[in-house]
Amino acid sequence: MILPSISETWGLVVDETLLCGVGVITSSNVGSGSELIKPYKSGIIFENNNLAKLKLALETMNENYLYFHQNASKIDFKARYENMKKAYLLDE
Repeated sequence: MILPSISETWGLVVDETLLCGVGVITSSNVGSGSELIKPYKSGIIFENNNLAKLKLALETMNENYLYFHQNASKIDFKARYENMKKAYLLDE
């Protein structure tokens, strides 16, 4: 999945895509990249408005898709959402 947004506060589609075990490519302006892509190595973040970096990201994803797929599949979304519920006091 590619999300080349020039402005995206979070980008829920990134969560949904990774939950399916699919590697993600996003621009540097997608907020969820710093929490879901970078730490888990589940995709590639390219510099916004840089076509050369986007091309490199596409080539890298193509050559290493299994690596990104495996990393995306390891994300424990249940634990992430439980922590979010606690942070926002949704359990009470």
